[in-house]
Amino acid sequence: MRKITILVTIFLLAITANLFAQDSIKAQVSKTSLSVNDFFVYTINAVVFGSGESYLQLPKFTGFVIISAKESTKMTFEKNQIKRIFYREVVLSPKNPGKLKIDPTCIKTENPTLSSESFEIEVTPKTNP
Repeated sequence: MRKITILVTIFLLAITANLFAQDSIKAQVSKTSLSVNDFFVYTINAVVFGSGESYLQLPKFTGFVIISAKESTKMTFEKNQIKRIFYREVVLSPKNPGKLKIDPTCIKTENPTLSSESFEIEVTPKTNP
């Protein structure tokens, strides 16, 4: 009887751990205020649980020049399911002064689509050295 109780407890703990595994997405910018001749870094970290298809949909970065971009995807097996970690880093430079907006990044999954926060970037005219 004791062995059955222990096995049931372990089974229930495994199911409960899987219920708390949640997909997530987080965006960051290194600066929210800069000049036209400056640059900043836009970073995305997303975690998706499960084996279904998923992909990141980055914003269009209207008003910015993409200087460089890098990405990585890592897959692990955690809590009895597949865990995928998406990382994107985009170095951007504004084209013109003013207030520019970066729309949210979305991650499309078999679950509801998740979106990151949006950012407003204040760009001042070119500074002279």
